[in-house]
Amino acid sequence: MLEMLLAIKKNESIHVAQIADESIVKNLLSKQISLLLDNQHADLLVGIMQLESKEIPIYRNLTEREFIVLRHEEHTTTDPLGLFDPVTVYKPINYILFDQDMDKILVPDYENIDDEFLLYDTLELDDLYGAYKYATGYTFNKPIDMSIQKNWIMVSPQVTNHYLNSTLIRSTMTIRENKPFSSIMDVEFCYCCETFTCKCDQDEIEKYSNDLPF
Repeated sequence: MLEMLLAIKKNESIHVAQIADESIVKNLLSKQISLLLDNQHADLLVGIMQLESKEIPIYRNLTEREFIVLRHEEHTTTDPLGLFDPVTVYKPINYILFDQDMDKILVPDYENIDDEFLLYDTLELDDLYGAYKYATGYTFNKPIDMSIQKNWIMVSPQVTNHYLNSTLIRSTMTIRENKPFSSIMDVEFCYCCETFTCKCDQDEIEKYSNDLPF
């Protein structure tokens, strides 16, 4: 499971912060975008609050320092013989920060990362769809990555997979274009030709399903 930290900064403090599975974050952002595309009211804070549970707690009114600590996993290694000093490294948690004070959407900049230090550097995203793309790109999933190239949004987290000879050959996903009042539709991604407009015949698909080494 890949986790991502989602946070809102307001009145110079981290108003709310939440660590959740990246698929949950992606789905939340997708719903917010869809509301805006349909000219409806979208409220990211409400969306975050609705996710709160025992498994997904919400951190409230954090200082900047507390937020920095939250977005890092600290690991200390000690020498059992006591010959060397303990070594502490920091593993950054991927995050998206909606800074309402500065009207910015910030994510970590990993270019100069050094695991002996906390990561402070940030990059700015253009808009809410940019945040969705960032969360989606974190999955390294081929059909989802290609849907982003087409300016699509997954409106449902459910993906239906189709197999032949125990090989994944197609995935069906529900999407819409990132355009006002766009229609919701189902599309199929073909793993044989790696497109959403498959023209493979049955023989080609059969060959693909038998040629894979696993």
